[in-house]
Amino acid sequence: PSVMVAAGLVAKKAAEKGNSQSQANLGVMYAKGTGTKRDMVQSYAWYSVAAAANKDKKVGNELWGIDAVSSLLSKKQMAKAKELAAQYTKKYKAKEYKAKK
Repeated sequence: PSVMVAAGLVAKKAAEKGNSQSQANLGVMYAKGTGTKRDMVQSYAWYSVAAAANKDKKVGNELWGIDAVSSLLSKKQMAKAKELAAQYTKKYKAKEYKAKK
C-alpha cells in the first residue's frame, strides 16, 4: 500500500483506541480522501468523536471540521453521520488530547 494508505490505517487503529488527535486526523483524511476513499459522513463522525473528547476546549480543528463538513451533507447524510458519531463516541471512548511539552 502507498504511504498515505498506511498512514490512514495507523490513524484508524489509533482512533479506535481512543486517541482524539488521531480521531480528528481521521476526520481530515476522510474529508480530503487522503489515504482512504473520500467520505464526508465518516469525516463528520470522526470529527464529532474528537470534539466530544475535547468539549471543554471552545475552539479547535475538530469544530472547524464539523462546520466545514456539515455544510456539504444532505439531511439524510447528516442523520447518518450523527448516528455514526454517537456509535463511535460510545464504542471508541475518546480521551482528551494533551500535547507533549
